[in-house]
Amino acid sequence: MNAYYKIYVESNINLVSSLIFKFKAVADSMNRELPLRGIKVPDDPRKWRYYMHLAGDYHSIDVPMEIVSLDTREKIIFSKESLKLHKKTQNVYYNTPRYIDDLIARYPHQSVLIKGIMHPVPMDVSIPAADGTIFYYGERYVESQEYSLITKLEASMRRYIRRFMMESYQETDDLYTAAVVGMLTLYLIKECIDIRNEARRTAEVHSYHIGRYLASHNSLDEFIPYMSKDQMFWLYMNIANIERHTGMQKTFDKLVENLMTARRLPMYDYTLRQKSIDLESELLAPEPVFVRTAINLNTDQLSRTVDEWDIPTVMRKEVPDAIDNGEYLEHYTKEAISLAQDASISNLPTKIVEASAVDPEDTDPIKATEATVAHWFYMSATDKYINSIDIINPVSGDTIKLDMKQAVILFVYAFYLGYHGHEMKKIPVIPAMGVAKLRWISDEEYRYSIPEHKFDIWADDIDFFQKTFYELEQPILSADAFLDACDKITTRKRLRYMYANAAHRHSRRGVRKMLFNTSYANIYCHFDNPLYSTYEEFFQYLGIDTDMMYEDTWQDLAMSVFDGCTLFSTKSKMSVRQIQAAMVTIFKRLSSYSVQFLEEVISSDCSGSHAMCVIPDDTDETTWGDATALISDMNTVIETTSHLGTAEVSNITLDGTDIHDVVKYEAQCQLALEFELVDRTEYKLSVILPMITATAVDRSPTPIAMSLRSVGRDARNYV
Repeated sequence: MNAYYKIYVESNINLVSSLIFKFKAVADSMNRELPLRGIKVPDDPRKWRYYMHLAGDYHSIDVPMEIVSLDTREKIIFSKESLKLHKKTQNVYYNTPRYIDDLIARYPHQSVLIKGIMHPVPMDVSIPAADGTIFYYGERYVESQEYSLITKLEASMRRYIRRFMMESYQETDDLYTAAVVGMLTLYLIKECIDIRNEARRTAEVHSYHIGRYLASHNSLDEFIPYMSKDQMFWLYMNIANIERHTGMQKTFDKLVENLMTARRLPMYDYTLRQKSIDLESELLAPEPVFVRTAINLNTDQLSRTVDEWDIPTVMRKEVPDAIDNGEYLEHYTKEAISLAQDASISNLPTKIVEASAVDPEDTDPIKATEATVAHWFYMSATDKYINSIDIINPVSGDTIKLDMKQAVILFVYAFYLGYHGHEMKKIPVIPAMGVAKLRWISDEEYRYSIPEHKFDIWADDIDFFQKTFYELEQPILSADAFLDACDKITTRKRLRYMYANAAHRHSRRGVRKMLFNTSYANIYCHFDNPLYSTYEEFFQYLGIDTDMMYEDTWQDLAMSVFDGCTLFSTKSKMSVRQIQAAMVTIFKRLSSYSVQFLEEVISSDCSGSHAMCVIPDDTDETTWGDATALISDMNTVIETTSHLGTAEVSNITLDGTDIHDVVKYEAQCQLALEFELVDRTEYKLSVILPMITATAVDRSPTPIAMSLRSVGRDARNYV
């Protein structure tokens, strides 16, 4: 059986197994057991065992079911009341079907009660309902577009019950009801598959049929994880038409719209142009350049600048497309420039198409990978993450069970040896950088790290950091829970980082950064063990022969340990880099054009979400005095400034020409700064908010002075 089809059939079986539905014959069968125990069948259906089970309540003849609480590690009674007190146990049983299956295997005669405890059905709903009414189904087994599947399944169930359920047989055969229920279950599995088969080529088609259909068309099923649901359905409905009309401009436009534009991925084309001859440069040949123009998302439509690229730059982008491109790059670059200069056409469209996007995950200063690794090290060393994983011995093929501390030790060795060629001898003390303090941080602890203020203006900032904290109340026991915790920690850390850097004033930004630093710590993690202190002893303890392992083996081992402990590779969120690569590959497979596709993802680190402009300082009183400023970047601090009149400046060093500044209120103001440098060259800086530009003026050795005048407001409201 095909693996994909096997998974598909199992999902149908799991859907039917998750159903909770009304079948009065089961209630009658349960009632027949009561007289045998000396119990009279009550007239009130609310006291019937079947309806009590559907509501999640125990009957007097039921056996109390015991489970081990995942919160306290103690034995508790499996009931609605106990699950409300043991939140973690309740959450695990809701989301892990195998726990319910194990419980049903232990108490097979109380399966209805077990399902009722997990998903109670009020008696006001269950008693008047007709046979075959579905009260609950596992939503994870029904896709969002299958809006009529359960309705059709319910109708099929009612038809089956009307056809095969005969009450007279219940009187003569005690197992007749059980046989009908068993056959009904098998029938529903087949019916579920048939309903989904009928939905093919409709808006309710199951993803299995979409995947198998796209697999038969250029193996496009491998890109389904990178597609949105709309893209997946569009390709499913239109792939035959696209293949039939490949090469047409209309098809190209549809691919751009539904593959690239739908995911906000910009595409550009290149046109080779000849610039006008510059007679002053004494060059009689025009300069050839590539002009890049947006095909779909024109973000530069309000800009007056032309996006020009020289020929060598564009040709370097084409180097990865073929093996020997780099070897002949210089030769063909010179030839291309010569041919372009002598060409009789000054505007030549090319067949170069580029996809260029920005990956916010890569440009974010708070990396999800770094945060996950740091918290994995820290939580494992401090027993805040208690779990075990099974790995395959790459030499013998045996299974090795590792706890979290052993997994970290093995990962560090395998990672450094496999990726960096560095072999460790002793088990190191491993730093975990920027880990969250997984506890409540009080006002006093925050205020200890920041300066006091007579008006207590930092209260809102402290309140923000306290509202965005993450507290780990108990140890994490599964990789799923660890990944979920890391996602929450990383999201909060990014939000705090943006908040800390969003302040316009240096004084407030400095306080927020100190609050940010107080919320996190760099921890040195120790993994001491009396059984091993060196890696030689560690591998002897695990029974791993490292002599038979190579670079690739260590790399695979490191990643398998990392994924097993963190489930990081299973994160549903795809990066922009991955999505763009997938969309471009689909584009290539569905195009017959002789088009050359270039890919670029802007993924260099950024300094964070800093304010556009920074106000150095502001006070409510007038001050006079000397000032020293180092003008070297956009975050320049002017230590002392004058708010009225003129301030004498003792020393100014100019190391840059662009400064950002901003005023507190919306108003026009002008700032002039005159100073003398060592070479007696004087500059004048004129503020045109929010930019400051430097322009050279005369060489007169005038005194250094700063003057400020404002229009419409008092000067103290500004710098």
